[in-house]
Amino acid sequence: MDNKQIMEKEILEIKKGFVKQISEYHNYIQRCHYDVPLEVLCLPKTTINILRKSGFKRISDIVGTDLTEIKGLGYSRLAYINARLQQFLPM
Repeated sequence: MDNKQIMEKEILEIKKGFVKQISEYHNYIQRCHYDVPLEVLCLPKTTINILRKSGFKRISDIVGTDLTEIKGLGYSRLAYINARLQQFLPM
C-alpha cells in the first residue's frame, strides 16, 4: 500500500467514527428531551396520579411503554396522553 491509499483508508475510518459520534449525540439529545417530569404534558391530576402509582415519573419512562396495561387508564385517558405526547415530542 502506498501513502495515498493509507491516507484514504484513515480518512474513511475517521469519517465512520464521526458519523457514529454524531448519531450517538443525536440519541443523547433525544433522551434529554424526554427526561422531564410528566407534569409538562399538562395532564389531568387523576391521570398523573395513576401514572405515578404505576411507577412513572418522567416522560422518558412512558415513551415506548404499553400504557394499556395500566389499571385506571381507559380509552379516553390513553387518547389524551397520546395527543399530549404528540404535541410535546418532536416528529
